[in-house]
Amino acid sequence: MIQSVVKAAKILETVHRSPDGCIRLVDIARALGMEKPTAYNLIKTLLALEYLAQDGPGGKYRIGPKLLKLPQGGLGDEFLSNIVRPLCEEARKEIGENISLVAYRQGTVKIICRILCDNEIVVAPNTFKPLYTTISGRCLLAQLPEDQVRNVVELLGAPGELWNGNDNLTGLLKALVRIRVNGGTTLLSKERQLGGVGFIIDAPAPYHPIAIGSAMPLFRFTSKRKNVFATLRSCATRISNLIKPQT
Repeated sequence: MIQSVVKAAKILETVHRSPDGCIRLVDIARALGMEKPTAYNLIKTLLALEYLAQDGPGGKYRIGPKLLKLPQGGLGDEFLSNIVRPLCEEARKEIGENISLVAYRQGTVKIICRILCDNEIVVAPNTFKPLYTTISGRCLLAQLPEDQVRNVVELLGAPGELWNGNDNLTGLLKALVRIRVNGGTTLLSKERQLGGVGFIIDAPAPYHPIAIGSAMPLFRFTSKRKNVFATLRSCATRISNLIKPQT
């Protein structure tokens, strides 16, 4: 094997596995048992090829735009889960409630990362729920082209009482436009005794569409609403900045 290629691959793997998706030169060299000049020279080449990116002069290294643009099945959702988990855990600690980051993949909702709160009891984790019944699902639906939204309605029917009486496609499309304009939405259901907040995450093509959300019993949401809104909005922005190719 060509040792320089092996070392370059190991550098990419090390950056990929780093807890927050970025890592310093000294930590790369230490993790791989390399001399810093050797690691630096390889990294310069990876930067030039856009397989790595750097957060400014002297900054940490992260996966670059060339790899971020790989189709699903490249770094894919496993990579996405690894790099967003620390941010989701931080948000969960801040609000003390469940955090879910979800994606729309080939007609189904895929949970990329879910952090449970301390007092959560999962009764039926695999129960199917239409997109529009969950706060993060609504944020996913808002990112789909109109023809895909029509397909969802044809398959599942209009939300009706599950979402503010949206019992026809026209009303649903208007609600989705509001979510896109606002970048997120709030769920407040006295009938279901449920409250929550969800945000669209601006993501590059390999990961789009994705969204983050948190739902909880209404009695807890009432007092936490402002904090949950601010925390999730910040988390969505930070995740977007982390996974979008640096320009």
